[in-house]
Amino acid sequence: MRQDLNEIKEIFHSHNYDVNTILQKNIKKFKLKFAFLKYGIQKNQGFDVLEIVTLLLILPLLALRSIHHLYCSHYNKIANMHKDTLYRLKNNCDIDWRRILYHTAKTFDTLSLTRNNTQENSALILDDTTLLKTGTSIEKVSYVFDHVLRKSVLGFKNLTCAHFDGVSYKVVDFSLHSEKELSKAKLKKQYRTKCDKRSQLSKRLHECSTDKIQNGINMLKRAAKNGIQCQYVITDAWFACEDTLKAVRALKNGTVHFLSACRKDNRKYNYDGKLLNANELLQILKDKDSVKRNRSHRLMYCEALVEYKGVKLRVYFSKGTHQRHWKLFWSSNTTLTFNKFCESYAIRWGIEIVFKECKTYLKLGKCQSQSFAAQIAEISLCYMLYNMLIYEKRSGEYKTTGTLFEYFSEQLREQTLAEKIWNMLLELLEFIVDKITFEQCCIDSYSQLEKHPLFENVKKLMEGSFLSTFFQSAQ
Repeated sequence: MRQDLNEIKEIFHSHNYDVNTILQKNIKKFKLKFAFLKYGIQKNQGFDVLEIVTLLLILPLLALRSIHHLYCSHYNKIANMHKDTLYRLKNNCDIDWRRILYHTAKTFDTLSLTRNNTQENSALILDDTTLLKTGTSIEKVSYVFDHVLRKSVLGFKNLTCAHFDGVSYKVVDFSLHSEKELSKAKLKKQYRTKCDKRSQLSKRLHECSTDKIQNGINMLKRAAKNGIQCQYVITDAWFACEDTLKAVRALKNGTVHFLSACRKDNRKYNYDGKLLNANELLQILKDKDSVKRNRSHRLMYCEALVEYKGVKLRVYFSKGTHQRHWKLFWSSNTTLTFNKFCESYAIRWGIEIVFKECKTYLKLGKCQSQSFAAQIAEISLCYMLYNMLIYEKRSGEYKTTGTLFEYFSEQLREQTLAEKIWNMLLELLEFIVDKITFEQCCIDSYSQLEKHPLFENVKKLMEGSFLSTFFQSAQ
């Protein structure tokens, strides 16, 4: 981050708004008081639910790390209640945070006039992200494998279900997961909440040790039950299995299709009456000269109609022009062309942006509490705030004022620009290799150019420029 998030407050004030006004307006639009009273809090005395929720939602917008940080900062004047009031709400075992989050998602659709309409390319996206923690005493914390760092780290896996309605992404559901347990000595010191087995927290604790694929299927079923409309369910290779495939095809009477990456393992596909694994199928397609070049996406690809576990699929093998390994993708919609599949599957990238924005700007995963209930509460509040801010952006009130999400998206726009420039450079190098003979350097292929010192010099220049972030992620 190049500047402190306190600038957000100045931006709102410069347009005759303040953070409290914005939140109060959205809390009323999204009827959060009604949701909290219906799904958890029955207050007979004390502070109004709206006051407590507003204060909790405002924390990330003021760049405050925690409730304690609020009361130690100069912002403590905005809180006319004791901090224990906020802690009690976050640690409440009976609040149904899942229903409240669904309430915001469904209200989003109602306000956006998309509640009962299935938009083109609308999709549910399942993906997980790592939430790093620093204390082994946090309830249910464990070692989880981080695919970015490529090592096990202390924390949780946050499995999230997001919905793309053709225009915007919003979060509809999530669950926290443990993987590799800590040592017995550390487990003894771990915090444990005493709660009724029928409480909402007890259900969440049970989910924490449940398989992610089963939890993902449960999320999809809940989304369908809550009236979330979509054409596709899109996932990465982790969820490409028989259970997920059949669960998706059973949604909405078979009108929802499954798009996914898939590992090239030993699972068998029925192709022209033969049972073949992915590598065998790819070799047959190569022998038939079925490999084609897609210039718009700069990919080589081939495709085939197969049957897997009784479900008809169109499978696509693709790789970059100069990549060695082919990747495999599934589509239960057998009418999709390769171009259309690429456009539809690209929707999955949106959930990565959701994670980036929530972690960077809304403090996703930064909860320092030992209580698992507080962890669930803070993530729910983060996603609720994200949904409300996305609605503000979509409603157009800030499109011409250059406020909150224009600032939030600045780094993402720069990365997109960097990607385009780098692709242009690659295309230029390809053109040079294809059309010009390098007599002095004896370079006759792109792979040889990559090994040449000249290429390394260009690479170092790129790494020292504004392209560095994208360049590193592309390796």
